[in-house]
Amino acid sequence: MRRMPLILMAFSVGLNAGLVYFFLNGRTAQEETPPPPPPRELAGETRDAEEALREHLDLMTRDLDLDPAQVTALHDLLKTRLPEMAVLLRRTTEANRRITDAYGEPVLDEAKFREMVRLASASRARADSLSAVMLLAEADILTPAQRTRFAHTAPTIYSHARRDQPPREPR
Repeated sequence: MRRMPLILMAFSVGLNAGLVYFFLNGRTAQEETPPPPPPRELAGETRDAEEALREHLDLMTRDLDLDPAQVTALHDLLKTRLPEMAVLLRRTTEANRRITDAYGEPVLDEAKFREMVRLASASRARADSLSAVMLLAEADILTPAQRTRFAHTAPTIYSHARRDQPPREPR
């Protein structure tokens, strides 16, 4: 029973990572881009973000049978937190790319490599922490039955959408 919060957090991280993937769709890790802007500067991306958010909420509504008040509450929560999550996940992706690039160098500077790993781990930890905050806020919006269904559908919420497969049935 004590593992349930960890399982739910893992599901939420996966779900939020999938949502952020759609939020950032069109950008690849291979592109050379300037450092990500702070969250308040993401306002120019509202159309794409709103589409991704709407798609995500449509999937949650279908899978969890959300009522209109829950949809509104989740929309407000995600619209507030997703820009920050997008920045954190983008920074984590960039940190991981730097690690991969450093590992492929002819001479590996161990101290520098360890520092890169430490920074990437800290970035992942910040994203995981925000994901936990979001998960707890979502838990206040969902009913216990919806949270149970969410725990079973979260791993497939994007994979079944891409493959037009029904979500896994709750146990």
